Amino acid sequence: MTTQRHRIPEHNLPYLEKEIDKFNRRAAKLSAEPITYRVEEADVGPLMDLFLDRVTVAVMHVWVVIEQALSQAEGEWGLVARLSQAKGDQKNNGHRGVVVRHLTRWEDGTVPAEFHDVDRVHECDYCEQNRRRKGTYVVHNRVTGQYRRVGSTCMDKFFEDDNALALAQLAELFKEVEEKVKQAARGELAKKEEYGIIRPHYPLTDFVRAACSHAYSSAGEVAEKAKRDVEDGLDTTAHESEAAEIIDWARNIHGNTDYENNLRTAYGFEYIDSSLAGIVASGVLQHRKAQRLSQQASANEFTGDPGVELEAVAQVESVKTFASKYPPYGKAAMHALKLPDGRQLVWFASPREQWMQEGQIVQLQGRIHRHTTYKGLKQTQVNKLTWTIAGGIAFAPMVNALVNDEAR
Repeated sequence: MTTQRHRIPEHNLPYLEKEIDKFNRRAAKLSAEPITYRVEEADVGPLMDLFLDRVTVAVMHVWVVIEQALSQAEGEWGLVARLSQAKGDQKNNGHRGVVVRHLTRWEDGTVPAEFHDVDRVHECDYCEQNRRRKGTYVVHNRVTGQYRRVGSTCMDKFFEDDNALALAQLAELFKEVEEKVKQAARGELAKKEEYGIIRPHYPLTDFVRAACSHAYSSAGEVAEKAKRDVEDGLDTTAHESEAAEIIDWARNIHGNTDYENNLRTAYGFEYIDSSLAGIVASGVLQHRKAQRLSQQASANEFTGDPGVELEAVAQVESVKTFASKYPPYGKAAMHALKLPDGRQLVWFASPREQWMQEGQIVQLQGRIHRHTTYKGLKQTQVNKLTWTIAGGIAFAPMVNALVNDEAR
């Protein structure tokens, strides 16, 4: 039994009900369990405008609890993924690729690399026919670990259940419903209905530039916002260099995981459609994550030696409170700070000291107390600290470095 609880704007409930009804009609034909849902308590809260990226109005929200006992064919073979060929229109210069959609979680977590071969994406390993299909399925032997690529008409050779293919399609449909629920929670469904028809193709470069300006959101949100920016013709040249770097990185990414294959496929096109928008948007987020990890690795060093005086400008990353074990008793605060070169400082402030706030850029003076390591991250703990909000010409380069790093 899968149970999910989401808080969504009340006006999106009818759109969500339509998606659930669509699923349940399909499930009824297969004698499968339907999706059930119930609406719980309501409250008023802000609605994020998808187009303006800001809170606009306060609307009634409801909590929706969704339950579904999604079944899968049992036995020696298990259904793990669906393979489809992604191709663009004539503008894409004949580029093709395979997109792998996982239908369930399994131990390996990725299909064999040979299944990424676009020339064999429509080939069935059982009947050995390579003909035009909407897609093929990947089945995995739970005993031997063997993988087979199977066409829809040969699925019954691997599963005792006559409805194996239908259950696979139902699993795909349930994933679509899950995404609709997330869109409803973000306030998107009604907006999308009002907005009108979405163009089928988007220039990859324009789309990636637009996605860079929304890379603080989830991949689904980034994709939706980027599509609208491209449709509205918004100026995205501010992210031109970053977009070019991301496209080059994705097209030349190493590795044979399904995700890396999907990135190479999606970014290989000059124009993308909505089916690839989520993959491209996730690549923007993944590239930024890789950059952050690389910067953290290079900056993972201690600062100074214990007992040495320290004067620096730093940005406050987090402030976490806890109960102090020492006088004066009360709440103390652990401050995590980042220097312009990425190195980490930690300061424990007592209840009587003035605390910093997250996001502040501060000028500090203190003494290096000791060096510690937390989850592989080297941290320099400081004490006897005094601080002020950073300012002045002398500190401008350091402040700018921190602000620019945060913007990236």
